[in-house]
Amino acid sequence: LGSSEQVDAGQQGKMLFPATTLLVKMCLERSAERDKHENKNKISAVDGQSECGGHLKSLNEVNTMALDAATLALTAAELKATLTDAKIAKLFEPTRDELVLTLRTRTDTYALLLSARSGSARVCLTEESFENPETPPSFCMLMRKHLTGGRLLDVHMEPGDRIVYFDFQCTNEMGDLVRNTLCAELMGRYSNLVLVQNGKI
Repeated sequence: LGSSEQVDAGQQGKMLFPATTLLVKMCLERSAERDKHENKNKISAVDGQSECGGHLKSLNEVNTMALDAATLALTAAELKATLTDAKIAKLFEPTRDELVLTLRTRTDTYALLLSARSGSARVCLTEESFENPETPPSFCMLMRKHLTGGRLLDVHMEPGDRIVYFDFQCTNEMGDLVRNTLCAELMGRYSNLVLVQNGKI
């Protein structure tokens, strides 16, 4: 090679490496952006939607998915195995759609949450602490009157349905033993909590 050709080759070599570096940098940035987008979609699909509407706003906002009949049946069976013979020590209504029952067995104390919220209707044990209103709502007072001190006899549901029945043996105002059933109807926007006594709501 002549001196002029050597100079041209040297200049091309100096230009080649910055161009290659820029190309690699662009590819890495696009790959990182694609992975970030895929992870965001994966989180939204797995964890459900935000209580505020739309997809999750952050990783800390994870909403419970709606329970189908099969999952609810497994939940009811587990609650029955854990809570049978437990007695209601306390009962609270932190919100208009939720009841929290404190149940005590011989060895442990549990908090049973019954929620009729349209977007997160469920029954489950919880360790969450709730802020209760200073004046108990009328429904809460009614539940306390008929259920406090009651012993859980059974937790059951009809096959294929989404209504969980909690049967309690309680003492009425006359001192007689009665059977009261707290029904959790978990059907989306039509969810409800109902107390049944002797077949009457």
